[in-house]
Amino acid sequence: MFHTADSRTSSPTNRLWLCGALLAIASPVAAQDWKDTLVSFVAGTANQKAVQKHQAAWIQNWDAAAAIVVSLRTKVRAMLAGVKDAEGRPEKDAVQAAAETLHKLLVGGADAELGKSASAKDAVDRSLRRVAMLRLGLVRAALIAGRRTGARYAGQYAGLKKLGDDVPEFLLGTVEDPPQQVSDADRGFMLGAIRDVTKKLTDKQISRVEELAKDEFEDEGVQKQAMYLLWHCGNKDLLKAVIAGLEAQAKKEGDAQSSLIRLANVWWEIREYRNAVGVYKRITEGVVGMPDPQMGSMLYNMACSQALAGDIDEAFATLDKSLTKVKGTSAINDQLLRVDHDINALRKDPRFWELMKKHERDIKKPSDGKSEKTVGRVGE
Repeated sequence: MFHTADSRTSSPTNRLWLCGALLAIASPVAAQDWKDTLVSFVAGTANQKAVQKHQAAWIQNWDAAAAIVVSLRTKVRAMLAGVKDAEGRPEKDAVQAAAETLHKLLVGGADAELGKSASAKDAVDRSLRRVAMLRLGLVRAALIAGRRTGARYAGQYAGLKKLGDDVPEFLLGTVEDPPQQVSDADRGFMLGAIRDVTKKLTDKQISRVEELAKDEFEDEGVQKQAMYLLWHCGNKDLLKAVIAGLEAQAKKEGDAQSSLIRLANVWWEIREYRNAVGVYKRITEGVVGMPDPQMGSMLYNMACSQALAGDIDEAFATLDKSLTKVKGTSAINDQLLRVDHDINALRKDPRFWELMKKHERDIKKPSDGKSEKTVGRVGE
């Protein structure tokens, strides 16, 4: 789908120490090096600088790193039961010794024994915090990788489920109490990602999301994503009020374009694609004097929603009109047509390639029958 300025979420400043790896060209690093570093960092025998040294490697191997972090978390949580009741103040030398023992246990040392002491408890607590730091780094890496394409689409962050069954709670907790390096834009994307990793939340979690949505001092993007998440979980009242307000504003302004665009975007965001199509029809049929490139963009968005709704014939007819309107302009470029996730269903149909030829688009049908890797709502 083509972004309008009104429907975007602003890009965050890349402040997390892990982010640079996504933009840097990494030198070759032995796989075992970065894997060992993750284990050492969690154990407390390696510091943050050691992780930074290999950050490009383990972020580029995201799935493998996620599996390692989940395994380490399971092992450390199991150790917590044996030390949680320990009392007293940990001694500095004993803490380091406990970290070394913990490291041996994490790599399968059969002769290692952590014992029950304040130092052991401190070492385990520190390890759990380091695991949380790594999980947050992996979440942020996934979000940044998605935003680098300008893409947004349903299921985009489903891979975060690999970080554990409690990912929805982890994301929600981070949104509520974000570390300094997590921007409001990150928080909004995290709420959106929850929709990709679970179909429902607990009643207590829903109450917490409602607090975010109702907080008048909260970031606007976070509020919107909270309402979309509530709709996803079946709590529709807050967003219904927003939709009614946009409808009323559109009628008051004589179907003003800006109100209708926001309304169409809401329907697209909550994956009610046929409702989005209905609003786009009101825009394209009712707004007088819209410049051709903008009209073409609105028609393209309508075609995307039609394709997502499974109305393929209608989507092709609308896409044809869109490409006619934007001919000779930079709107709806070839790259968008190649990779936009919203029109995946169209690219699988022979008519798509005939349409590209008709409009003299430099897009060739893949010879192996496979399309290029698609992204999603391109244009950010």
